[in-house]
Amino acid sequence: MTQDEFDAIKVKLSQFSLRTVDIAEAVLVEGLTQSEAAIKYQASRQSVCGIMKRVASAIEDVPNSWKKVEVWLPAALAEHVLALADEAKRLHWQAKMDAVASGN
Repeated sequence: MTQDEFDAIKVKLSQFSLRTVDIAEAVLVEGLTQSEAAIKYQASRQSVCGIMKRVASAIEDVPNSWKKVEVWLPAALAEHVLALADEAKRLHWQAKMDAVASGN
């Protein structure tokens, strides 16, 4: 990710601490591995891994309660699972738009 791309998505990271954003920038822009970022910021690798998961979730605008799933499936079943994911995203966005429209 370029610095300009990261700067453009920073608005989605406003709920995070400056240190968290700095760690994400080090990994996403500077190209540090999570282990290298952990050393640079004196954090555990597990902490950096958690930070990157939360940042990815915020960038993709995914609710915190959702879980990322990676699994090998037969093609037809994979298509069904992807369709379910698309529908869940659509319903999530619709609920957000409805909330904005109603002033909540």
